[in-house]
Amino acid sequence: GFLMASKRPLVGVSCCTRLPQDPVQAVAERYLRTAPFIGADFVLVPAMSDILDIRSIVGRLDGILLTGSPSNVSPNRYRSSETGVGPFDPARDETTLRLIDEAVKQDRPVLGICRGFQEIAVAYGSTLRPDLGHPDREQIHHTPLGVPLDEMFALEHRVDLSPGGI
Repeated sequence: GFLMASKRPLVGVSCCTRLPQDPVQAVAERYLRTAPFIGADFVLVPAMSDILDIRSIVGRLDGILLTGSPSNVSPNRYRSSETGVGPFDPARDETTLRLIDEAVKQDRPVLGICRGFQEIAVAYGSTLRPDLGHPDREQIHHTPLGVPLDEMFALEHRVDLSPGGI
């Protein structure tokens, strides 16, 4: 016989559409650097649901990571009549909401960080505050420009995972 190499889980990571005049699919490296920590490999899932077979992609993944983003979920996705404050990324909205729906059907875990968590909430029928990106909000949503990453992510707390837990 021969030895089977251990298989690390494969996690699909959501991308954002950047540079609208010549679209680029992007994800901040800080999200990708968490993958080795959790013992997983990753693939990027572009915000291009018009050419992707979401069902096929989810079937190949062991889980999905929905990242944060400079963009906000479009208010029309959570049935708000307000216009909200952008920037918006309609291609990401479409792709991630379809990924979440398919992940539920195929019993795959989904982890949402910031915008990703908001996408999960919207997928389950929740609404959001449409003013998240407004600069005059009492509590700012995005970190001000120029803050070093180590300072931006200095806050932490312990998380204990239970076998068979959710």
